[in-house]
This record gives sequence, C-alpha cells and structure tokens, in this order.
Amino acid sequence: MQMKFKNEQDGIDRAKKFYMEVIETRTVYCMYEPRDNLAKFESIKHYDAEDIPLAVFPVWSKTYLPYARHCAICCYGEGLTIKEMSLDEFYRSLLPFAIENGCLLGINWDQLGIGSEVDPKYIYSQIDPHMAPKESKGLFKSLKLFWGTIIIVKIGLILFNLYNNS
Repeated sequence: MQMKFKNEQDGIDRAKKFYMEVIETRTVYCMYEPRDNLAKFESIKHYDAEDIPLAVFPVWSKTYLPYARHCAICCYGEGLTIKEMSLDEFYRSLLPFAIENGCLLGINWDQLGIGSEVDPKYIYSQIDPHMAPKESKGLFKSLKLFWGTIIIVKIGLILFNLYNNS
C-alpha cells in the first residue's frame, strides 16, 4: 500500500523533475502487469462520489527508473515490469485515457512506492506546450489544402496582372 509523503515538498520536487525530464528525454517509464496491461493501484488520498478509491497509474522519469524497478520487484508483487513508453504515446493515449476514466498518475514514486498522486489534466497541461501539433486529417486537411491552393492562385493572378499592367 502506498504511504503518504513525510515531506510534501519532496513530492512537488519530484513532479517538477518528472515534467522536465520526460520533455527532455521524450520517454516515460510505466509499470506493467504480466499480461502487458498497465499496472494500477488504489489511491490513498482521492475517492470518487461513492467513496471508492480512484485508480492510480504509476509513472517515472529516467532519474527515478531505479526506484521504479525496485517498486516492481519488492513492493507490489510478482510479475510486474517497467517498460518505456514514448512521450508521444503517453501524451496521446495514456493521459487521455486517465482523464476520461477519472484516474490519477503516481509521479516518480520512491523505492517504497511512496509518492504524489496527480490529476492527469495537470500533467497534460504541463506537457502540452512541448508537443508538436497533431497532423490534420480528413476533411479539415482537405479544406486547408483547398484554401491554400486558392490563396496561391489568387497571389499568382495578382502578380500576373501587376506584371502585365506595367
């Protein structure tokens, strides 16, 4: 069971380190169960309206990777492993999933599984400015191409008229 930080500042420092490091390395480390499902645990601080603990997915940055491995082996049972997840996958898959399902993320827990439980919306807001925009698809992409072509043709006609009138 995850315990509360004795020093709340340590949790804040670990969260800041997480954001800086995952943006720099473009990698997040996640705990997986034997069947390749992300491991999740019950929150010790946050509950839903029916007083049921929220689910927490623990994640680590590179500096805390030894803690992650120790947690997987010693704290939470057999068969757990730590695997890399690209920042892009984390940003486009895990964070939206956690937000939609009311889950939290455990940030850089220590070797005993002690750490902060953070709202994924906040993590998303910290990472979002550092992510490349999604490529447009479908109708929107076609409309952008269409209007882009119209603008180029208009500029060409204006230049042609200016050249012929001079």
